[in-house]
Parts: sequence; structure tokens; C-alpha cells
Amino acid sequence: MVSDIELPSLTTHLPVGEADLDFALKFDHVEPVPFNAVNLVDPDLLKQLAQLSSERIQNSEDFQKAIKNIARYEKQKDRKQVSLNKEKFIADRADMNADKEEEDKLNELNESKRPVVKKDYYTSRSVGADGRLPAAIEEQGRPGKLSRRLVRSES
Repeated sequence: MVSDIELPSLTTHLPVGEADLDFALKFDHVEPVPFNAVNLVDPDLLKQLAQLSSERIQNSEDFQKAIKNIARYEKQKDRKQVSLNKEKFIADRADMNADKEEEDKLNELNESKRPVVKKDYYTSRSVGADGRLPAAIEEQGRPGKLSRRLVRSES
């Protein structure tokens, strides 16, 4: 499914699809199933939301850093040569080590004691204006527990 509004992220540029695997299955065509597109969202509203999102991205230091990291990754991926000049090689290597920050983020995601929702520039638009999750969710500790409690209380 394609998003109407996409936020810049390095993971969308990484070779992580099935086609990138060593023993990927061959492409197979599947006939489409007929469906009725309901188009419930006004195209003008989508345009306005995309414009507002673009402005937020342009004004965000964090998103600008993500865009810079994406450009660095793309440049490094397309590179076919390595300099044999020691100083140039070390300078290039230092630039690549800046990607260590992304690796640290991945390690942080694997940490078992991480918070359920980390507050960052991606989530700042989905939590309350005060930067907090709705009280009912915080009270339960994990969002999944809230939905089970609501189902029990309605029945």
C-alpha cells in the first residue's frame, strides 16, 4: 500500500525487499481483483496535508538530518571506487562512520527495556499537544491492554 504522505526515512532506500535476497522467488503476475475505489478523502484535503507536511519537514532539523543521511547513503551505494590515497580514504571513512548513529538507533530498537512509544519528530504529531500520550493509554502502560479493557467494559 502506498502512503498519501511519506516521511523521509533511510529505511525506504535500503535494499530490504524480497528481490534483494540471494534466493528470491521469480516474479509472478497475479491478475487484479475487481474493486470499487471509494475515494473517501477529498483530493484538495490531501494536497493541503501534503503541503503542510512538506513545510514541517523543511523546518525540522531532524528531518533535514534524515534527508542528509539518505543522500549520503545513496552516494555511497552508487560509488564504484575507493581511493588509494590514505588521507582521502580516511576522510571518506570518517564520513561513513557518521552512519554509526543509524546503527546505534537500530541497536536501541532491539533493547528490551525501551519505552513503548519513543517521543521523537515522527511521533510528535500523533500524540497530544503537550507531547504526552492520551491518559488512558499511559495509565495502562501498553496500548494493547487499553483495547482489551475497552472491549471488556463494553460487553
